[in-house]
Amino acid sequence: MVTLARALQRVGELRFPAKVLPESREGIALQALREKPPLSTALDHAAKEGAVSPQDDAVIGKDRLANAQVRTTCVTTMLKAAPQDNVLPTTAQAT
Repeated sequence: MVTLARALQRVGELRFPAKVLPESREGIALQALREKPPLSTALDHAAKEGAVSPQDDAVIGKDRLANAQVRTTCVTTMLKAAPQDNVLPTTAQAT
């Protein structure tokens, strides 16, 4: 369990590179219209340029929804271990 917990911590800290897919440019531009500066400015730049500058990434990366528009996110969605309370598991699995 401790090994799995450490691995999940590392997965949670993993940051994929930011990029703007052609299919998402319009959505990012629309999101920029609904936000306030500095996020709206960073999203607008990303949509117009088709890329995310380091300065804009610093702003976009702080917003959970905007961050998911420009980079792959990776989270654990399921854990499986002991079948009942107070039983030490012989195996553990994360999805």
